[in-house]
Amino acid sequence: MYCCGLMITSNLSKCKKIIFRRPSVKLDILPDPLADIERVSCAKLLGVFIDCRLKFTEHADYVIKISNQQLYLLQQLHKQGLSDKCLDVVFCAIILSIITYALSAWGGYVIKDNINRINKTLAKAKHCGFCSKLYTFNELLEHYDDRPFSQMAFSNHCLHHLLEPDSSTSQMTLRTRGHSFNLPRFLFDLTKKSFIFRLLYGFM
Repeated sequence: MYCCGLMITSNLSKCKKIIFRRPSVKLDILPDPLADIERVSCAKLLGVFIDCRLKFTEHADYVIKISNQQLYLLQQLHKQGLSDKCLDVVFCAIILSIITYALSAWGGYVIKDNINRINKTLAKAKHCGFCSKLYTFNELLEHYDDRPFSQMAFSNHCLHHLLEPDSSTSQMTLRTRGHSFNLPRFLFDLTKKSFIFRLLYGFM
């Protein structure tokens, strides 16, 4: 009998440790530190900055910083005589794509102040004529949530198992919901902001 094993080695210098916890915790008990692994309050994963409080403030700061830099580039292109139609295409490519990247994963957690800052950047782009319509953060989030939720409804989707059919046997006449899945209960508002919970409660 032959046994084939796979050894996976990790570069500890590239590993980070992040502890997620609720914003207001009465007793903060932290696990023991891991040898040779740095503990951080914010880490970048697949292009998204995730902080230990799940407010995504660092990511919002990054998005706004890059977007404002790209606004300057659009301003220079406008001075060079680029048409409004082409400016709109470039805006979608270098600004809108940054804001909407993985938006469904982090958009639900963003605090109101950062939403207003992003909206201000989008409004500035429209005011300067760099885009054909006025975008808002909440509208973009709703738009990018709609497609994955529609796809998850199919049984062959990889996330379909996270949706439980509604098993309610109530005889009461209730208004028609936007889906036939069970609404899971939650204890904390932060849970409702997560991707699955936000979709289930958002498309009622």
